[in-house]
Amino acid sequence: MNLFAGSLLLVIMIIVELIIMKVIKKEEIPWREVIFNINSGHVLMWFFRSAEVLVFVVILKNFSLNLLSNWSFIGQWLFTFFAWDCCFYWLHRMHHKIPLFWKVHNIHHQGEHFSLSLGLRNSWYSSLSSIPFFVILAVIGVPLPVFLSLSSVHYFFQFYNHNGVVKSSGILDKIMITPAHHRVHHGTNPEYRDRNFGGTLIIWDKLFGTFQKKIDGIDINYGLINPIRTDNPFWGNNLPFFKALKINVPDFKNDNNKIYIPDLIVGSGGFILLGLWLYYIDHEYDNLGIQQFYYFMLVFLSTIALGGMSDKKAWGIISWSLLTSILPLSFILYFNISDNIILSLFALFFIHGVYSLKYLFSNTKEKIKLEEAL
Repeated sequence: MNLFAGSLLLVIMIIVELIIMKVIKKEEIPWREVIFNINSGHVLMWFFRSAEVLVFVVILKNFSLNLLSNWSFIGQWLFTFFAWDCCFYWLHRMHHKIPLFWKVHNIHHQGEHFSLSLGLRNSWYSSLSSIPFFVILAVIGVPLPVFLSLSSVHYFFQFYNHNGVVKSSGILDKIMITPAHHRVHHGTNPEYRDRNFGGTLIIWDKLFGTFQKKIDGIDINYGLINPIRTDNPFWGNNLPFFKALKINVPDFKNDNNKIYIPDLIVGSGGFILLGLWLYYIDHEYDNLGIQQFYYFMLVFLSTIALGGMSDKKAWGIISWSLLTSILPLSFILYFNISDNIILSLFALFFIHGVYSLKYLFSNTKEKIKLEEAL
């Protein structure tokens, strides 16, 4: 399964879960958080993923002990399955314990609703902060194809572990990190904090004393102890660093300059942007160079603009509308684009941007009060 097919499968699973939550469980969908989750900056994260792989290749070629060179493929695969998961356990644990790494990882814990989309909520810089923990596999001599394939397998398990529908996984709860165990990890309660760091297997938490079951009668409180009140991926990814550097940031708690923008507008814009991202990864290596960089910037800047809209900011609407019109049109004309899929996505992008402009002139204060009351 290639990256595009795998990503599309994850998106379908998210949509199915949202339908179940809305239609069967009769729950309200936190659309702004869902859109933040699925557009939290994956284009930039995947760009840095290339750096992670490059470092792995350099170490593998120049500093590897080649301990697995005479092993069979099955032997290499089985060893790496367990070794990768052990490395991830320590990666995850240190991202909670070391302040610099926590500044990277805490965006994942900003989410206050446990669902599959939360499994996609990752830092722009998570691939970079993974390098020190997985480089040991290159030193040992894990072949690159084995490393990449096992990474995909484990990340899929971790994605599944965020689903909000499955309460119990039966016998799997005995040997794996399942949704029941990973919910505990996301708890801010003192009883649950800094527990269940494993990615796929439960053995590491039990071996190193960090395993915790859900305690009867103690509900799990999700999010951060000191929550960050923004739905903009730019702030979500960078606010912890800005605060550490004592850089002035907006006061999200007392912001009176908000514009009424319905969840439907933010949600539909998010899914259009998701379609553009899926197209990007499906054609990542088709046109390397200026065209790929241009498309990268289009998706990345639109992610930040949509975050501004989600935070109900006028600049978000203005920049979103400009990006959805000027950049796609110039992209089509300059690179002579004729692909019907991307042209259709750009058409939706443009229509959405033009329609969003109407909310610059809406009656903001009354509608915000009504929305908050509901």
